[in-house]
Amino acid sequence: MVLWQLLGYSALLIVIIIHTVSGSLGDRLEIYRSLLTQCTSNCQERTIPWSLYIFGWNCLDDCKYQSMHRVVDILIENKQQIPQWHGKWPFVRLFGIQEPASVLFSIGNALANYHGWKAYRNNVDSSYRMYPMVRAYFIISLNAWFWSIIFHTRDLLWTERMDYFSAGAVIGIGHYLFVFYLLSMHGHNFLARLYGILVFLLYSYHIYYLAFVEFSYSYNMQVNIAVGILTAICWCIWCVKVFKTRPHIWICLLCAIGTPAVAVLEVFDFPPIWWTFDAHSLWHAATIPFAYLWFLFLRNDAEFEIERNQGKLD
Repeated sequence: MVLWQLLGYSALLIVIIIHTVSGSLGDRLEIYRSLLTQCTSNCQERTIPWSLYIFGWNCLDDCKYQSMHRVVDILIENKQQIPQWHGKWPFVRLFGIQEPASVLFSIGNALANYHGWKAYRNNVDSSYRMYPMVRAYFIISLNAWFWSIIFHTRDLLWTERMDYFSAGAVIGIGHYLFVFYLLSMHGHNFLARLYGILVFLLYSYHIYYLAFVEFSYSYNMQVNIAVGILTAICWCIWCVKVFKTRPHIWICLLCAIGTPAVAVLEVFDFPPIWWTFDAHSLWHAATIPFAYLWFLFLRNDAEFEIERNQGKLD
């Protein structure tokens, strides 16, 4: 039965990856282009403040920022709709930090993962079957939030790529965590390793496509959402099956439903509140409690299994 489940998960994952395989309105506004040209013509005489310079701002970047907000003020005064610039909403920077709210909430997620893992490490024996897997999940998650902090601090080509690639790794390891959990529970460690190789190869193909074929935002989003939903459904099915036998299972169910649910914030895109809090930053804020709760479930589940196995031996 477990083998057929594994084959089913593999087929779904392959289909998702293989078959899922411009400018903004604000950039094209004549008044923006005019203001930008005027600003950049004086770049040789301008001095960039150190608070901007240390975050990689140059004269052209600062001119884009200043020109954008001058146009925003004009549009607001004339009660016109605010567009996006270079694929992003206009934000008010803080000491050179481009999106301060997303940076703050990314730090919150990193801390939630750290404290969740710390509690897990302090309460679960390192010989437990899931310990290495949970440790790997923590490391990959912490790396993703590190790059999220860097990217939202300064949106550059290389910081964007690292943020997207790292986020994809979390989606991949999150999916593999479930399959490894299920297979290792039944002693199918070899099958678990094979599935891990499959996940790694598909993730590598995904990164190759984005890096060398086409960096498609829609393709990346579709893959991440599809794999994330598949993983959530798998956990929900398992939670329902064991709901009566594991008292802590409600935490797993809450995370499996809640984490994809708050991702809906990404769909309801809107201009930032106070030019600081956009839908993306609020999504980051909403995932903070789920990050800690997930490690709480993994810890409670480990303690449950260890106590049960010890009871069998006594």
